[in-house]
Amino acid sequence: EMGADRLLGKGDLLFLPPGTSQLVRAQGTYASDGEIRRVVGSIEGDPCYVQELMHLKVKVDEDGAGKGEKASRPRDEMYIPAVEVVLREGRGSTSLLQRTLGIGYGRAARLIDAMAEEGIVGSYNGSSARDVLMSPEQWASSKTPTH
Repeated sequence: EMGADRLLGKGDLLFLPPGTSQLVRAQGTYASDGEIRRVVGSIEGDPCYVQELMHLKVKVDEDGAGKGEKASRPRDEMYIPAVEVVLREGRGSTSLLQRTLGIGYGRAARLIDAMAEEGIVGSYNGSSARDVLMSPEQWASSKTPTH
């Protein structure tokens, strides 16, 4: 039986594929910490989007539904209080809305998703809170009587 004590170093590794019990010997590549930092720095320094697109408004149809919006579902009455909480706290998370508004996870998640569709918070960020993309002043100026 092959074991870790028989590895040669320099990228030599043992891999256990999912669903099997047989180890496979493989050769991995080595990337130094400095090399990893250079690659990450290069990727971070070269955004792959146009900043102006982040501030475009969604065109609203005659029935009040924006593109991708479900016209048949009315806006949650907790939406405006939820937006105000997110803007005040500077982070968008379902757990924040659950605690401050006393609502369940599903409702809080739908509110956060609606804010993402309107450009108030950023996209899903794993277990971290979403970035807030709009200031309270921008929110106040963007509100219309339909909100």
